[in-house]
Amino acid sequence: MKRVITETYKNRPLVVSKDGYIAIGENNKWKAQELLNEIMSVLLLRGIPVNMIREIDLGEVKLTETGGTFTWSPVSSRALLYDLFADHLVLMRRVSISEENIRKAIKLAELLTSNDRIKTLLLLYLEAYTHFQNTEYKQSLIIGWVILEDFYIKDLWTSHISKITSDKHRLSKLESWTIDQRLETLNISHVLTDKEFALLMSIKGARNEVVHEGGTPSREIVEECLKFVSRVIQEYIGKYIGTKFSEL
Repeated sequence: MKRVITETYKNRPLVVSKDGYIAIGENNKWKAQELLNEIMSVLLLRGIPVNMIREIDLGEVKLTETGGTFTWSPVSSRALLYDLFADHLVLMRRVSISEENIRKAIKLAELLTSNDRIKTLLLLYLEAYTHFQNTEYKQSLIIGWVILEDFYIKDLWTSHISKITSDKHRLSKLESWTIDQRLETLNISHVLTDKEFALLMSIKGARNEVVHEGGTPSREIVEECLKFVSRVIQEYIGKYIGTKFSEL
């Protein structure tokens, strides 16, 4: 396999082959999986359709350098699947990614995931997107709603009430309000537009049907949820990069 990119990621060697294999110098497979998914999540955010790397996708790789060439032997379900259908690529969805795009994603991932909160958001989004691509709409919606409720709406609510009062006792009571009460108040206060409010209520309703009734959400509502989530994460990243501008 022809090596295309040799980089470092968080002080670990990283190699990407022309055939799309990616290897990182990390002995702990759980950590390797996390590191590779950090890069995958940034590729996704940059508009490249990628899926989360699962444990079953991982394989052991041996890299030896002789005369500037690398030889490796990946063993994973994804690798075996590619070998099986190598002569029938029409059956497999493959995307061509420029070397420049990959290098930028590697550098950006290293910057963004130095913040634990941004890292969590990116990995959750990658997981939700992967479920969506696999038509696992229940799982995708639930993870998407976690991002919206536990990050976006919670942060909007905390910011809003902190502008109203600084009394700790009153803040404590306001923080215990339900998600419905929060959304209604944020809309009435014009923190959320009518369109945003209506969409969030629809997503919440679909999520409740999944959790409480075992229902299956429509593809359309899950897709709208992920679009909203993508915008939210880009907002968080924009603010974070703004604080890091002097370091760039």
